[in-house]
Amino acid sequence: MAIRRYILILFSLLCFMVSPINAFCRYDSLVNQAELRIVDSNYQKALELYMLAFREHQFHFSHDLYNASVCAIETGKTKVAMRLCMELGEKGVGANFFLKKSVYQSLKGNKNWTKLLSKAAQVKNDQAIKYGAIRRLLDSLVEKDQHVNHEWRNSGMDKQKRLIMDLTYDTISRHLSKLFDTYGFLSEDKIGAYVEDDTVLRIGLPFDVIIIHNYEARMVGDTLFNPVLRMALRNKIIKPDYYARMHDFVGADSTNFLVPLIYISIQVYTLP
Repeated sequence: MAIRRYILILFSLLCFMVSPINAFCRYDSLVNQAELRIVDSNYQKALELYMLAFREHQFHFSHDLYNASVCAIETGKTKVAMRLCMELGEKGVGANFFLKKSVYQSLKGNKNWTKLLSKAAQVKNDQAIKYGAIRRLLDSLVEKDQHVNHEWRNSGMDKQKRLIMDLTYDTISRHLSKLFDTYGFLSEDKIGAYVEDDTVLRIGLPFDVIIIHNYEARMVGDTLFNPVLRMALRNKIIKPDYYARMHDFVGADSTNFLVPLIYISIQVYTLP
């Protein structure tokens, strides 16, 4: 936790020194304030804060667009909701995300509903053509990661199994690092938002567990992923919280399934 606090404090200081980062900090701060308003069910104020945030930074994260769109629906601002959904569709969530989530059913009568579905389907299809092979490779790497992890745990945390697991982690990490070398950081704008079962917009990115296990294996010093994460943060395609959250796992005890995090990402869900 000390690492995360240090990173966030350092980033806060940088906000006062570098103008482009300053705008990103304002975006992040406004989003955090909006999430707190959501907790209080003050959707009107939350929406106002989201709209202010979106003016500060051109890269809008899928979770923020989703939350803002639901706030717009909750406050009866259909036109705003549709505009936000259009932008969310650009993130590759797909048409079924809007068709299957109950919160969006009130938008079906809107004249732009069909256009939204068509656009969302087209973007997802385009991303599948361009980055589908990479997504499948990422899924296979994560599957291997989880397989050796489960084998080690099921063995009673056998030392030999642990050695095999660590060697496998190292190999998987190097594969992911090479993908970053070739394509840059694989943000949601490249490979699409992280959606499961068409309706669950996941926090983070599909390969997070690989980075986490790489960090867990090192007590001190740099790793394969520090440079690319720093660059992604500098380019403002990941949030300071994401960067800090990954570093929470540096030198963590791998016998824990998860290291406790001082990290909350709030999503608005409405009951079916």
